[in-house]
Amino acid sequence: MLREKGYSNTRLQDIAKAAGTHAGAMYYYFASKDALVEELLDRNAAHSLEYVKREVESLPPTASQRDRIITAARAALSNVLGEGNDEIIVGMRILNEIPAEMRSRVLGHARISRHYVRDLIRKGQDTGEFRRDVNPTVVALMLLSNLVWAYDWFQPAANHSVEELARDMCHILLSGIENRDYPSAKQRLPAKRPIGRRTISKRQPRR
Repeated sequence: MLREKGYSNTRLQDIAKAAGTHAGAMYYYFASKDALVEELLDRNAAHSLEYVKREVESLPPTASQRDRIITAARAALSNVLGEGNDEIIVGMRILNEIPAEMRSRVLGHARISRHYVRDLIRKGQDTGEFRRDVNPTVVALMLLSNLVWAYDWFQPAANHSVEELARDMCHILLSGIENRDYPSAKQRLPAKRPIGRRTISKRQPRR
């Protein structure tokens, strides 16, 4: 109902009818439509974070922070872009419609996810994997913003999977904060081309 009508035009009676019950039964569980919607949004945030944590914790202790962040990004994207993501997509679409007080509470709960990603980045700074002169909160917000809104523009293709999208996003972002003196970073740096061996194409005259 929220997907079809939006937040403002959906009544608790509409939801009850779609669920095959009556409004009185709905009020037994939820005091109002707002209470139901807030429960939905909070549950989405909690379940998404739990899944991300499980995936990251399944990595071996020797995994780099870069690998942990890529795993977290892949898990988050799977939640947003995978099958059965209707509740998550609806929640994101109605976020700007819900009352300001509710939005503030919901975003407060979602802030836990930001703190989790921030701490992954901060640990990478502590181990020397990432530069210390960048704000880990800003990096976390940049990554999460791209992950959350991927549903609005990502078009899955045979040669571009969710896993590849997560890897590409993290590569672009983390390359900017990487400590180039860290051993694993040196392995990813492209080999320098010898001076004097570059080929310079002649500019063709304009016609």
